[in-house]
Amino acid sequence: MTKEDVLRILGEPVRRWDRDYPDCGWSYSWSDGSFDRRDISFSQDGKVTGVYREFYVV
Repeated sequence: MTKEDVLRILGEPVRRWDRDYPDCGWSYSWSDGSFDRRDISFSQDGKVTGVYREFYVV
């Protein structure tokens, strides 16, 4: 899947990461308390490399 595919299905992310290289991952969740983490990581050529879902308890 490409970034364009993800945008078409899920829409704009809440946040974009630039940790390893520009636009390497997107977050579809954000909270200051307990929450479901939903993130997607991408390769440098814009293909999905991982989908992450975890529940964080604060």
